[in-house]
Amino acid sequence: MNELLTRITQIPGQCGGRPCIRGMRIRVSDILEMLAENVTVSEILEDFPDSEPEDIQACLLFAARRTYFVRLTALRVRSFVSLLISLISLPLSSNTFYCKSPIMCKNP
Repeated sequence: MNELLTRITQIPGQCGGRPCIRGMRIRVSDILEMLAENVTVSEILEDFPDSEPEDIQACLLFAARRTYFVRLTALRVRSFVSLLISLISLPLSSNTFYCKSPIMCKNP
């Protein structure tokens, strides 16, 4: 699987540094958009004669890995926020008074 990802290249001066297929000016995003528009793999290969079926697979794997990374980040942030909320909810001690707005609250 990881050898498929070697087909995806990012060259700073080419296509604005966007991910492309094997150093060619075929952007991964273009292939993904074509697939999303129900263009078949064989039609894509006809439109881009230098591309290979493995290039299409590499684009899909690249997109899947990008999505997986974002989802992991969101889960970590959500866990961190839950931890913070639980810590804020804990009583500080039996002798300590906690109020979010010191102006509105008085120590009982």
